Amino acid sequence: MSIEYLIITHKESKGIIYYTTAGEFESEIIDLFRDTIQYEILDFPIDEGRIEQATLKGKYLITRAGKMIWVSLILNEKPIPFTRELLGFFCSIFEEQYGQEIKNLYNHFQGDISIFRNNKKSRENIDQLVEEIFHLSLTYPHKIGLSKGKKISSNTKKVFELAKSIANTTKGKIFLSDLFVEAINSLDFENNEIANAIFYLVQKDFLLPT
Repeated sequence: MSIEYLIITHKESKGIIYYTTAGEFESEIIDLFRDTIQYEILDFPIDEGRIEQATLKGKYLITRAGKMIWVSLILNEKPIPFTRELLGFFCSIFEEQYGQEIKNLYNHFQGDISIFRNNKKSRENIDQLVEEIFHLSLTYPHKIGLSKGKKISSNTKKVFELAKSIANTTKGKIFLSDLFVEAINSLDFENNEIANAIFYLVQKDFLLPT
């Protein structure tokens, strides 16, 4: 829930070929990231599989090297080990599915990065792939969904009641990170129980992204 940007960079040209944001887009962040690479302000990993961490405008930057790309995450909190695992998993899948486009970007495709957003039946859409692995939609504000007739466990229900309480004081908007912290402070549950309950509420549309 702390990821703000995901950026994919072509290693040979150092050009950004894809980016997405989990919140409001800030062009200065992308411009600063681009300058960081072009002018070698920070050291980026060279060997495939290597990961480097740094800070960027008060945020955390973590980058993994693939064969032909860098995949970078910009986060508002220090990355945890699981973030590194997801980064490696995504990098491998992306290069496997889009290897030809990456390899031939500046000859056959003449630098047209829109090819990375083209849909093909033989592979997942890149936006879907990002969401499937990183769940960026979890950072969006959420609202209370329809719960009538739906059954949930008693612990999950307590988290849902807490979400409704938060919504009553925030004009209906609920940030899942705030719900997580509030649940830790007010409910006698383990952190993983709270995280699983929130994820279940999102999966079953008890909580809907706005």
